[in-house]
Amino acid sequence: MDVLQDPEFEQPETLVKQDDPANEITEGPVSRILTRDIQDNTYHLVLSLPVELLVEVFIWVIETHNGYRFPLPAQLTLGRVCRLWRNVIWRTPRLWTLISIAASHTRCSAQAKLLKGWIGRAQGMPLRVHLKTHLLPQEPLELYDVFLASSSQWASFSLSGGPFKQFCDRLRMSKPKFDLLASLVLCPYRQFLSSSASIQWHFADAPQLRTLRSYENRAIGLARLPLHQIHDLEANFDTVEWLSLLGRLRSLRKCRLILNLSFAQPLPHEIVLPKLTELCICVEHTSTLAPSCIGSILSTITVPRLQSLHVLRWYQRFPFSDLVNMIERSGNPLTRVSIDVLELRETDLFDLLQNSPCLTELSARRGLSLSDRIINLLNPQLPKASSITQCLQDLKVFKYEGRIDFTPPSVISMLKARLQYSQLPTPSSTKLNLLQIRYTNTSWTDEHASDDVEGLLLEAASLKQFGTEVVIKSRKNFSNRNLY
Repeated sequence: MDVLQDPEFEQPETLVKQDDPANEITEGPVSRILTRDIQDNTYHLVLSLPVELLVEVFIWVIETHNGYRFPLPAQLTLGRVCRLWRNVIWRTPRLWTLISIAASHTRCSAQAKLLKGWIGRAQGMPLRVHLKTHLLPQEPLELYDVFLASSSQWASFSLSGGPFKQFCDRLRMSKPKFDLLASLVLCPYRQFLSSSASIQWHFADAPQLRTLRSYENRAIGLARLPLHQIHDLEANFDTVEWLSLLGRLRSLRKCRLILNLSFAQPLPHEIVLPKLTELCICVEHTSTLAPSCIGSILSTITVPRLQSLHVLRWYQRFPFSDLVNMIERSGNPLTRVSIDVLELRETDLFDLLQNSPCLTELSARRGLSLSDRIINLLNPQLPKASSITQCLQDLKVFKYEGRIDFTPPSVISMLKARLQYSQLPTPSSTKLNLLQIRYTNTSWTDEHASDDVEGLLLEAASLKQFGTEVVIKSRKNFSNRNLY
């Protein structure tokens, strides 16, 4: 990690490439004079930047481009530009707090030596560490030892690849302290999952740990973690392990349930997650067990502070009855809902909305055809056939992607009514800030009178001055992007 000595990068003229076509202004003496002026101006401009500004620019480069556009770490690449940049980088500890290493079997000793110098330049500042081990004949023990020696500086730690048996053995034997560790990511690759069946992640001494991402398919490996203090959890477990784990997560605020499906009965006792505000339920593959598995979890938990619910990549009929029962049991109305379900009936959606009268954001995708009935549900001027009160009066954002069957006049009427009612001395509903519809049946415009479609587009343009953005576009190629 010695200072790079390369005279080529200390010369001002190297800041502008001699063969750059942009420098070929004219031929002859004038061209040479102009080229020299450009080089001198560029060099002096770089020298005139305050050191504080240079540091902020370097931080942005390291954060956004590290590992993607540079064959070397960004710090080393930037340090080769000129002596000034090299001195600034080498003497600024903040620029050495991000460590990302893909372990190499043939260069493990050199990497360990380089890593020691790198950590030394951080001068005790909190470190963000990402270690990737993959396709190695044996685990990189020298790197493990260097990393663990600095464990008290870790602010975040991400480990991917595998296997990690000897890493966990070192954790167990050395019992390091993780005084600053706030975020932990454990991502064994699929081919190493069976070999990690008996390992335990010994991160018990991590008083600041709040965020956990685990993709090893086993809850038992997390037994040595302080789960009672986790605020943000994303993990890939089967139903039985999720049910066994949720009881220890009393401080959980945000949870992403990724299910490996296995049938499980609801627990005989209720699990209360008193602080959970955001829940995402995701299934990675199709299975006839999906409804019963998620039903077991929804029938077990009570979430009195839940505000946001996201259901993603659901390929069967979702157990909405269990979901509605959970919402009723929790007694706290949702404010944000995103649904990406292949099979979604209008009655399911109505039941959900009936128990979520305080929604401010609603996103739905795929398994539903957006009809006049749903559009009219948002219209405060029309009587409601269901018991949903006050037309979701707090709704500000409505996003939909899929098939549409509504008529343009129903949308125009709904938008005008919400705007009108929001301007009353005592507003009975809010106006929509965003109505975004991406429809997949591209023939929809041909099925309605051109005057109606044109009227909808004109109304959408006129509402923009009142703060309502309306986007209605076709999606010829159905996208698999998530709403969440």
